[in-house]
Amino acid sequence: QQRLALGATIASHMDYTLGRVLRQMEDSVSRTPIDRADSSIEDERQLLSDTYHKLGAFSTVELVDVDGTVVWTEPTLTEAFGASIAGQSHISRLLTTGVPSIDLVVPVTASEEPVVALSVPLRGKGFVIGGMIGKLSLSRVGLDTLPAPNLGPTARAELISKSGLVIVSSDGSPSGFVDHVVVLQDLLDRRQSGITLHKMPAGSVRPDHIVAYAPLTTLPWGIVIEQDQDVALALPQELQTKMALIGVLALLVAGGVAWVGVRRLVRPLLSLTIAAERIASGDLDKSLVIKRRDELGALAFSFEAMRVKLRSSLEEIRRWNEELEKRVERRTRELARRNQELTVINSLAETVNSSLDLEEVLSKALDQVL
Repeated sequence: QQRLALGATIASHMDYTLGRVLRQMEDSVSRTPIDRADSSIEDERQLLSDTYHKLGAFSTVELVDVDGTVVWTEPTLTEAFGASIAGQSHISRLLTTGVPSIDLVVPVTASEEPVVALSVPLRGKGFVIGGMIGKLSLSRVGLDTLPAPNLGPTARAELISKSGLVIVSSDGSPSGFVDHVVVLQDLLDRRQSGITLHKMPAGSVRPDHIVAYAPLTTLPWGIVIEQDQDVALALPQELQTKMALIGVLALLVAGGVAWVGVRRLVRPLLSLTIAAERIASGDLDKSLVIKRRDELGALAFSFEAMRVKLRSSLEEIRRWNEELEKRVERRTRELARRNQELTVINSLAETVNSSLDLEEVLSKALDQVL
């Protein structure tokens, strides 16, 4: 998966690089029109020279007329002047459609390397009057200039065509068809990213190797990343071991943090529980002190406020009870005194009513009063 992601990154950069160079060619042509009435062959030569030197990536830049005949080249190649290249597919398509394109020019002999041709039409009064073709040798640019990290031992990156022809390789090996085109054929036909294992025949010097393929989006080419299987899988295995160790360490750290957190949480909760039990039993004299600024601190503050209010309320009730007891005691003594008076009056009344003899009544009444 890492090699596939790397191939996709290289493919994306290659798409961007070739597209940017093509746009720069179009911009150069649009800023230097050669269909003016006063234009000359020197203007055409200057256009080619500016494009060649400003972009700096082409091996040669050719100017062709509407018939596909080479008018001028930069740098100057005298033997190419007057040669007709209209038979080449990308030239005939350019002059017919007038659409800029990027094409792979396959060499005639095996000693030559493939060349990428970037073609831009030249227009005059709305018609195609020729074209400018920049030939780009990617081995001159090189995959090592792309934003790719070190591929590691036994690894190689290649830019291949849809037929499997190696356009350029990261190790500078000679051009030819990629040796695992058979295992990549399905991915090449469907232009789809994928990973496959290239099993080497018995007795082969090279071991089995993993092949990752990522197609370019704008061109029918793709990036191939290959590496020996044991080397490619060594890094994931090493990462797996490291991740396991890191996981164990993270688990221990998380356990320690959780233990400390639980301790910080449980101890205040235990103090709150003891305080609640003490308040429930009627002990309201001992204050509750938990100095925290979180929810537990707010709860402890509420408990302490409740304790203070309860103690104040109970103290007030106690004072009311004492006052009430004193009042009841005074009222009871008053009632006892009144009852005693009523008893005496009752006795006197009985004595008075017991006889009609005045002296006898007065004598008994005197005894009762005494």
